[in-house]
Amino acid sequence: MSKENHERTLKLRADDHKTVSMIYKLAEVSKVKYLKNSIKVTFRTNDKNYSYLEKII
Repeated sequence: MSKENHERTLKLRADDHKTVSMIYKLAEVSKVKYLKNSIKVTFRTNDKNYSYLEKII
């Protein structure tokens, strides 16, 4: 990954597996933590892909 990538964390609903799948396609996922009522995903991606992810969330 290049220097333009930033590490980010998103907290999603527990049933939002489609968005988790999209994050895997667009970013380098470093950690996924399944909590009681949510999913916490930590990943590295560039600004272009992150803005696309923000639109689908």
